[in-house]
Amino acid sequence: MTEQEINKEISRRIPVEIFGEGKLELLDDMVADDFEDGDVPGGTVESIRDLALAMRVAFPDLKYTVDFQVAENDWVMERITGTATHAGEYFGIAPTGKKLGWTEMQAGQFRAGKMVRHWANVDTYTMYKQMGAI
Repeated sequence: MTEQEINKEISRRIPVEIFGEGKLELLDDMVADDFEDGDVPGGTVESIRDLALAMRVAFPDLKYTVDFQVAENDWVMERITGTATHAGEYFGIAPTGKKLGWTEMQAGQFRAGKMVRHWANVDTYTMYKQMGAI
């Protein structure tokens, strides 16, 4: 595999396996110790672990699908689709039991087979609207 193919595979596995399947033990293999996230409070490996745990509680059937990826140099961009049932509290919103669907655009930078930087644009408006929060 080329370096770009490895980066794309890691970029795919993070939402699909870590968030969607709850395989949090994979984080240390895929994310660098000096990782920075521009969107998650704290922006560290531990903050990603905390977010994944919170999402697994709120959405126990969470599933991510990677719609497409583009890689250039050490960067991977991807569009992903999330689906889930709102079965637990999500950032103060009580469970509704509603089925949700949303999209995300993710950008990750990689070094030596691990993600070192990440930014995301999540369609939270659609999520909150489907939960009846707005």
